[in-house]
Amino acid sequence: MRRAMLILWVLALLPINPCLAKWSTLEDCTLIPNEYNDGDSFHVRHRGHEYIFRLYFVDAPESDDSIPERVSEQAAWFGIDRHEVLRFGHEAARFTDHFLARGFTVLTEFKDAMGRSKLERFYALIRVDHQDLAEELVRHGLARIYGMDVDLPDG
Repeated sequence: MRRAMLILWVLALLPINPCLAKWSTLEDCTLIPNEYNDGDSFHVRHRGHEYIFRLYFVDAPESDDSIPERVSEQAAWFGIDRHEVLRFGHEAARFTDHFLARGFTVLTEFKDAMGRSKLERFYALIRVDHQDLAEELVRHGLARIYGMDVDLPDG
């Protein structure tokens, strides 16, 4: 009992950055091929577990027409027709596949990103060699800046 109390006391004295405490870092992740993967949402394997992650801060064009109102909204925002939305959606999905091909790191708070799958989907930041996937999608014209605010891991 004394030992447990001592450990708790020592842990209470350690400096903890509150922003870092809630973030998890998953290294050496791999992309799982899946028909529902697209530019900003995809299946990931980490240490034998499967996750679905949705990128923070961006919205890539849809790659299928299963949510017609979403495709219409994106077409209006991007100023293109529905067929072009789907074409750019496929291009964004290919870009993401290529970007993640060698493995990657996921930073996540495991916040619910609401998806249609039975497997829960979480918001995440995705990094490959210090490059951020969301930034690269925007830089290549394959996504718009979009989404919710979040305190980043570095505060």
